[in-house]
Amino acid sequence: MVVARGHENKWDAAGQQGVVAGTTLVYACANTSMTKQFDTHTAEVTTASVAAYAAATNDDNPRYVGDRCAAPPMFVVTLSVPFGLTQVVTDADVIGDPMRLLNLLHQEEEMVFHRLARVGDRLSVTPRLAAREAKPAGELLVVVTDITDAAGRPVAQTRSSLLIRERRPNKLEREISKSEAVRSDPVLRTTFVVGDDQSLRYAEAAGDRNPIHTDDAVARMVGLRGKVLHGLCSMAFVQRELIDRMLGGDPARLRRLRVRFVKPIYNGDTLTLETTEVLSTPATQDVGITVYNQDGQTVIAGGQAVLANPGA
Repeated sequence: MVVARGHENKWDAAGQQGVVAGTTLVYACANTSMTKQFDTHTAEVTTASVAAYAAATNDDNPRYVGDRCAAPPMFVVTLSVPFGLTQVVTDADVIGDPMRLLNLLHQEEEMVFHRLARVGDRLSVTPRLAAREAKPAGELLVVVTDITDAAGRPVAQTRSSLLIRERRPNKLEREISKSEAVRSDPVLRTTFVVGDDQSLRYAEAAGDRNPIHTDDAVARMVGLRGKVLHGLCSMAFVQRELIDRMLGGDPARLRRLRVRFVKPIYNGDTLTLETTEVLSTPATQDVGITVYNQDGQTVIAGGQAVLANPGA
């Protein structure tokens, strides 16, 4: 079993996060005879690490420059991936045969931002295995990682859904996936290019050096045509475009972001982001997110962002 101690983050029907202190969470794991607690790691946010992440995601927002600057909202993945997600999925009691990692697909990511990380912050990262479930195509793992500041206050939470692929989807499943992408009139439509070395730069800045992102031979071995871009890098592109084009450059107004990765993105691809209005309130605007590649294929679908209105 996996046991996570501390505070439990719960979601209500409206998608709001609440904190219940002093609880113990127990989740099933590969070896059900064991009790396991994943380690909490602490790291400091530095000017260099913020600058490296912004550069690796092609983000030149001036708010991310300076000795006490803010970091992009998704900067927290530079901590949650190496110290949280990786710690869980590489654990022998979770993954079993380490060769299964080559079949690991990042299906969906959801992030809630309580406040921006800033240079000088000391942030703690605590992961937990929130769920595991047998699926027709393999085994689904859900890893939740809490990022807190030195006072224990929440900074962000990430929820990563990963599929350990055991077989390829059949034709019916592919048609269902294809049919989910329905175009409607966009609020925002913007196009940008993935750099030829994008996955290499992102791997170094974010600490995610899975060889399918850095080695063509390994990528081809698992059925890709070459090095594939990190899903979280493509998600950071979405973050950048939302902040620059819909939030007046203010990263603090991005409160929540969720995307589903449906097709690989490669270095050199041209991507088009479209957003549609889902719900508007006096305090926030919810928008739907879809991203297409240069061939018109949907690469990110079913996405949603919660954007705070000015002064909210």
